[in-house]
Amino acid sequence: MSRSITKFISNDTLWQEIQTRVKKGKKVKAAVAYLGQKGSELLPLKKGDCLVVDMSLGSVRAGVTDPREVRRLMNKGVNVFSRGSLHAKFLIIDKTLIASSANISKRTHREPIGSGLLY
Repeated sequence: MSRSITKFISNDTLWQEIQTRVKKGKKVKAAVAYLGQKGSELLPLKKGDCLVVDMSLGSVRAGVTDPREVRRLMNKGVNVFSRGSLHAKFLIIDKTLIASSANISKRTHREPIGSGLLY
């Protein structure tokens, strides 16, 4: 039986952990309410990865989801799904779950955020 470890990380440590694990991960599934400016760089998903994001007309009009960033990921072969009123913010990277309070954007990258990291 495998052993689980839960660890709390925040701010820059969280972003570094997400980017490192996503880049190295073989299989990534993410549900993030909003993908804003620089979102495709902050969340470097690859071909075959999956993303669920709120790309409703209201989110796009409000500027919290940037369709150009979503298109960049789709052009890389990421499977993208839209769910209006989505509030989830988590990533499953291989056998690791990262649950967070952050959306993926240049703005939230600068804000203090926290996360539970489950190995």
